[in-house]
Amino acid sequence: MKKESVPESMYATKEQLLELKKKAQLFSLGKTKLLVDVGFGEHISPFKTKGLDFQEVRVYQPGDDIRLIDWKITAKHNKPYTKLYTDEKEQQVFIVADMRSHMKFATKGVFKSVIAAKCATFLSFLAENKNDKLGFCVLGDEKMDCALPQMGKETLTALLDRLSAFGQLSEDSLEKTSLFQAISKSEKFIRRGANVFILSDFSDYTEEVAASIRRISKKATCSLVHIYDGLEKSFPKGYFPVSDGKEIAILNTKTKVFQKKYTSDFDMFVSSLQELAQNERVGYLPLATNEEFIHSLAFYCKGGLL
Repeated sequence: MKKESVPESMYATKEQLLELKKKAQLFSLGKTKLLVDVGFGEHISPFKTKGLDFQEVRVYQPGDDIRLIDWKITAKHNKPYTKLYTDEKEQQVFIVADMRSHMKFATKGVFKSVIAAKCATFLSFLAENKNDKLGFCVLGDEKMDCALPQMGKETLTALLDRLSAFGQLSEDSLEKTSLFQAISKSEKFIRRGANVFILSDFSDYTEEVAASIRRISKKATCSLVHIYDGLEKSFPKGYFPVSDGKEIAILNTKTKVFQKKYTSDFDMFVSSLQELAQNERVGYLPLATNEEFIHSLAFYCKGGLL
């Protein structure tokens, strides 16, 4: 299939990705803190102390985060003391982008893979604006391409090339890679204080994936950008033919049992991601295929990253 015949909602060309640079120039990727609480809707922003160098300890002041209390010195002096941090001079941004076949889907808006590609591009331009090191791992059906974090346009150009190449539609492609493999491989590239963004629908989310995210969260500020289609959240009522390639059956989705079970499964899945985020101070940003995702991502980052 030629690129020219593919609608923009299904595939993002390198030229279209480059257009996001103008939007990114309105923002800058910061180094201080994120929102402590659930700032807006289902969005969860982690509190950022990672990526900061220890400066000193001072007597606790109203408004200081209690998680930064130095309990050893507090016990010694019998009054609360807080640890203070200063920004590191050098920051690292690492992006994991899921571009596998199952991401090339949407019933409304644009493909999940298009959102992943454009969000990854937007974040990379934010990093470039601050002269931060950029690293990535782009996950395709049969392989993944990763790059060590470094400054310069070479890494950014390589990222856009991979996003564009892996975003193309392919016939009879079998997924031989997993999200766990991508995150696990990325772990060794991520250093203390990095800003890590994982963009995926997390369709193969497992306890192994969660364990890798926990390890990353110990040394870096990690954000889960959960990309989903409305069909995953709720199924239309009606009678739908389904087939395994040999036989055809009719699926009745009008029943209360089906609707409740379908909705419940998605809610439980989202809850598992949110629970991980809350327990590990990991960010969680849900993005639907039919929403203005760049605006949502910028607003999420502005909660502290910008």
